[in-house]
Amino acid sequence: MDKPVVDGFSSDRDNDSEFVAQSIRADFSDLVAIFDSQLTGLSEADAKTRSHIVEARSAAARGLLLSSKLIEVLRAP
Repeated sequence: MDKPVVDGFSSDRDNDSEFVAQSIRADFSDLVAIFDSQLTGLSEADAKTRSHIVEARSAAARGLLLSSKLIEVLRAP
């Protein structure tokens, strides 16, 4: 029998955990791409803005790395 699904989550906690981790990883990946795109459009005169975007991109990159590691942990036997 199929497990019930409510708001994208089933009653299977293991699958839900991986689903959440994959969604978080996808969001961080999108953020990194957005920040990369923003950085290419900035001139050198926009040093302060560039600095803020670089910091935000670094945080998103850490989130991407950590969410990928979380998926590995959730998949481990």
